[in-house]
Amino acid sequence: MGRKQYIEDFQFAIEDGSGAPGRLSFITGARGVGKTVMLNALSDVARSLQWNVVNATAEGDFVPEIIKLLQPKQNTHVVSYTLPSVALESPLPGIQTNIGLGGVQIERNQGSTDLRQAIGRVLDAMDESQQGVLITLDEVGEGTPLPQLRSFAMAIQHLIEEKRNIAVIFAGVPHMVDDVVNDSVLTFPRRAERYQLQDVPIEDVREAFETTLSAGGKNASYDVLNALARATHGYPFMIQLVGYWAWRQSVVNGHEDFISMEDCESGIAKRLGKTPQYANVYRDRLIREDYITATDYGKVDFKMPYLREFLQSHAAMYQMSRNIEDSGRTLN
Repeated sequence: MGRKQYIEDFQFAIEDGSGAPGRLSFITGARGVGKTVMLNALSDVARSLQWNVVNATAEGDFVPEIIKLLQPKQNTHVVSYTLPSVALESPLPGIQTNIGLGGVQIERNQGSTDLRQAIGRVLDAMDESQQGVLITLDEVGEGTPLPQLRSFAMAIQHLIEEKRNIAVIFAGVPHMVDDVVNDSVLTFPRRAERYQLQDVPIEDVREAFETTLSAGGKNASYDVLNALARATHGYPFMIQLVGYWAWRQSVVNGHEDFISMEDCESGIAKRLGKTPQYANVYRDRLIREDYITATDYGKVDFKMPYLREFLQSHAAMYQMSRNIEDSGRTLN
């Protein structure tokens, strides 16, 4: 929804062959904007073209995990075999019969501990003119161990230089991806194409709601669809949330085959004393995290839908909690 062009570009990159733009890319955007969903959509494209796809998260020992996922499921294979033989005994002297049961020699596959080698083995077993390996790496950021990422990057760099049929897609919030790209050791990620996911156009959201409702056996008027779409502000997480609560409210109200404006409105409804220097530190951090955006000198605005309303509705509760804590009491 709203990202069709990028999906099509990726499919063209897969079909165009090794070295095509788009085979090495970063997907960035605010939390909840749909980066993981996009990775899944691109993975489906690769699988439809008979590619081997490995989806991993950039945390802990993710390189050994990728190697493990690349290993064949069967860990043994037949090396050689001998056919059984049978001979009948003869009553004549000097003639002897032999019976052979045959035999099979089985060898256990030795899993590779080297990422470059592991990917190479998978590619060697494929028709590389038509098939390849896609690796997606989600949640790239400050929790990603740099030694692991550098090891991963070096293996991929060698495979790219060898013109192997591979594609790699990273995903993370903007400033965290910047930290990775600017690492002094990692060089090839700087050549990756950057795609920053934005809010989904309201028209696309409205169309998606209509399609989803129809598939589920419900319908809604244009006004209801428009109200649902506008309530999301085009934010992917809110699209799921608004759709869920509107549907649930229609069930509560006994509307089996439609969603009314009442369902829509009810569903949507369910849902610091510091120095200027201190504030500036967090201002910069929130901008980098895509929660707020600078609108003018000394002014910012909320970028994430409903964050303003949430903070306003919880401000009194927060301040009351602080006051009670300061007095030495507890809030039950």
